Amino acid sequence: VQLIHMIHAEESELEILARERVNVIHCPSASTRAGMGVSHVGRFPQMLEQGVNVALGSDAGTYCDFLDVGRQAYLAATIHREAKQQAPTISAYQALEMATLNGARSLGIIDETGSLEVGKRADVVIQSTSRPEWHPLTNVVNNLIYGAQSVGVETVLVDGETVLEGGQFTRVDEQKQYASIDAAALDLHRRIDFKPPPAWPVSEGNPT
Repeated sequence: VQLIHMIHAEESELEILARERVNVIHCPSASTRAGMGVSHVGRFPQMLEQGVNVALGSDAGTYCDFLDVGRQAYLAATIHREAKQQAPTISAYQALEMATLNGARSLGIIDETGSLEVGKRADVVIQSTSRPEWHPLTNVVNNLIYGAQSVGVETVLVDGETVLEGGQFTRVDEQKQYASIDAAALDLHRRIDFKPPPAWPVSEGNPT
């Protein structure tokens, strides 16, 4: 069972989640974007303490603006500290496991992927450390979660196939897709007569 968001889980429910081996998918970016109170009322650090498998998600792209597991991991590792004024609540190492092992476990494929091990699929993300976010390079996990996240990703292999090389997708024409996406959005705006509100001057009427 996967339960998504779970922002308002009660303290009394955490033991049930752990006992029944429920997979909780934490979507911090969507929750903060919509102002759901996740950092103040979410009990995700407590879930981890009680052995609940907590993985990371993004919800829909139109809801959280990005589908970036690196940024989700950063938010998971930081927003609960701000609310509780305690550090750490979720550590960088826990956030990394939430993004990898816990995600695979929540999908029921922990024996196939989620970590670099003999016998598992060759699902590999390679980062370039020739970027300022990676230095000083004294703690790889801290650098990854707090600094680099996904910006330095250069190569991605899925089951041994290179799908991203040198920062470019190998299976799709990026520029063609971007143009198609923009054209579809403008066409939708035209059909529903949507006119974005002016950004400046900033006013209370601007919904974003």
